Amino acid sequence: MTPPVPHLRRPNPAIVCRAVLVTAVVCLGLVAPIAYYGWDWPGLGAAVAAALCCCGGALAALALARWFRGPDHLLASVLVGMSVRMGVALAAVLVVQLGGGPLAEAGFVYYLLMFYSVTLAAETVAVVRA
Repeated sequence: MTPPVPHLRRPNPAIVCRAVLVTAVVCLGLVAPIAYYGWDWPGLGAAVAAALCCCGGALAALALARWFRGPDHLLASVLVGMSVRMGVALAAVLVVQLGGGPLAEAGFVYYLLMFYSVTLAAETVAVVRA
């Protein structure tokens, strides 16, 4: 007997928009002034770049979790979403830290760690409500 194929569904735009909005407001609304005050434009750039990396990974994970949704594919949904979300963040940290430059000096890794936890919480709420 062959295993069932996951049903491809479109992600719910309202849930995705809510997750992105929560992340943008919490992350950039609170962190952007601090980043600009502490490191001027490079700090603000590092904060925005980290927020974009985390939002991109979270959106991809949300889409994959929605596609693999169902009782037969619960573990696949969690593992694929977690791998994508973490893979985007780790790849961004690797590129920025190995490349050096103003983003690394302005604390990109610290912003990414903070934004990652916020996007993880927003994504978890969005997936549970989906």
